[in-house]
Amino acid sequence: FVIKGIMTPTAALKAVEAGADDLAVVDVVLPDSLKILGDGAFACYHILSHVTLNEGLEFIGSHAFWSTAINELTVPSSVKELEEGCFEGTFYSGGHAPVTIDGGNTDYVVVDGCVYNADRTMLLFCPPTHDSVDIPDSVEIIAGAALNNCSLQTLAIGRNIREIRELTFVRGPLIHTYTLGRIEVAEGNLNYSSYEGALYNKEKTKLIFCPLAAVQLTLPKSVVELDSWLLSYNSYMERYAVEEGNQTYGAYDGCLYDKGCRNLLAIAQGRSGNIALPASMVGPSDLSGFVRAAKFGSFTVEDGNACFESHDGSLYDKGRKTLIFASTAFTEFFVAEPVERIGSYAFSCHWGLTKLTCADSVKSIGVRAFECTALKQVD
Repeated sequence: FVIKGIMTPTAALKAVEAGADDLAVVDVVLPDSLKILGDGAFACYHILSHVTLNEGLEFIGSHAFWSTAINELTVPSSVKELEEGCFEGTFYSGGHAPVTIDGGNTDYVVVDGCVYNADRTMLLFCPPTHDSVDIPDSVEIIAGAALNNCSLQTLAIGRNIREIRELTFVRGPLIHTYTLGRIEVAEGNLNYSSYEGALYNKEKTKLIFCPLAAVQLTLPKSVVELDSWLLSYNSYMERYAVEEGNQTYGAYDGCLYDKGCRNLLAIAQGRSGNIALPASMVGPSDLSGFVRAAKFGSFTVEDGNACFESHDGSLYDKGRKTLIFASTAFTEFFVAEPVERIGSYAFSCHWGLTKLTCADSVKSIGVRAFECTALKQVD
């Protein structure tokens, strides 16, 4: 007997609300015959507040309780496997120890509110309410999503930790929590190192993770590899810097580029005011991902740039055929000739914008160009 998938069959459940809609159940008792609770079994049951897991249950899948109102859960002694990420996305009001493991269970234990395998070599779950965690020296693996959405500000990686796993089906930050500002790796760790609060491989040639609450990232000269897309999650970042001697990356006005500052890799999303682009910058041609929901208000472009130009704080391609980003300094904005296209997210989160006037030259508008504005009039 298996329960799986986001739309869980109500025939498999005993709900307190008889005849309730699939996503409206608030209390569930699993049948004694159930052995497998599949991936996402109760995901997005937003008002589900209590689930009684049956003795005889052997497996709980990833994200089984995602986005529910469950605040506590008892894992029966019969459970032999908790898939990584099985507790992610719930227990936000569950207190210090929302997960209890039945005393007869020989495969898992709870220590200081956190869930580990029996020999305490793997950390599987840290509650969202924890703002600190003392990871035992026995731990070798931090499971995928184990620390997601918790309230940690600093994370200490012990010398014996050899693997910090990602959930393979989700591309996102290694540790998805917006309070974490710093990671420190113990001397003697054979797999990881840290530099100014960020996580690297042992040789510091690859940036693995920059904490999401970090306001500054300085790359050491040894780094040759990073995933710039993941830096888009660093919404508090005020400044990127690169240590002198690095042969792969460069920085200009607090933003991250390749060597020579020709291609923009990451923008300092957390800073206010103006962003200056260098004369050497040629790409990427599509900057929409950098300007969406930005906190900064304007751009300037250094003289001599062959691909971009600015006017009154707004950013355009060379020749002003495309408006890439509109300055937030105006409540009324006129898109003047020769602009033919308003780029995607060009006015994203321009909360003060109330009126837009477009010249006849404007022929197209990108996706979500005006999301999160107070726009009331378009001419």
